[in-house]
Amino acid sequence: MRGDVGIEAITGKATTCCFSLWLQPGSGRPPVETPPLEPHATRETADHGRTAMRLLIVDDERTNRNLILAMLASIDLQADCARSGEEAVTLAASERYALILMDLQLPAIDGMEATRRIRQLPHCASVPIIALSGRSDDDVADACQQAGMNDFVAKPFSLGVLLDTVMRWLRSSPPA
Repeated sequence: MRGDVGIEAITGKATTCCFSLWLQPGSGRPPVETPPLEPHATRETADHGRTAMRLLIVDDERTNRNLILAMLASIDLQADCARSGEEAVTLAASERYALILMDLQLPAIDGMEATRRIRQLPHCASVPIIALSGRSDDDVADACQQAGMNDFVAKPFSLGVLLDTVMRWLRSSPPA
């Protein structure tokens, strides 16, 4: 892929790993079939007054948020980001989202408690909330469902798994 990989280590202090790749637009991505959707939650955009679905990504790790943003951008979905459960509840109270991707391990209040609070907001009763977690045992998935989450995606996830799950819920959820 015409790239480079490098590692620089100082014993007892630090290790730096780096890589570079030369990619063309669309390269490295499996094809994802995404038929057009009718917008559920909308927000006016600056270019020609179009409306677009808006999602909320809740994850305390910047790398995870950026990765998910890039995955969603590959199918022209936009998202806001929250770094904590409290921030997610605040954003959900003030915005209308078509779908929420919720990490479970968050500072202060965890993803399950944030989901419970979001579900109490009148306009969020039917918004799909998808749990994201490194733990994938049945007990965690059951607890997520009891907290009000609609689905569960185990980390690490592939582009295809995340986008398939998001698209399935966007197609089946009622308009916001």
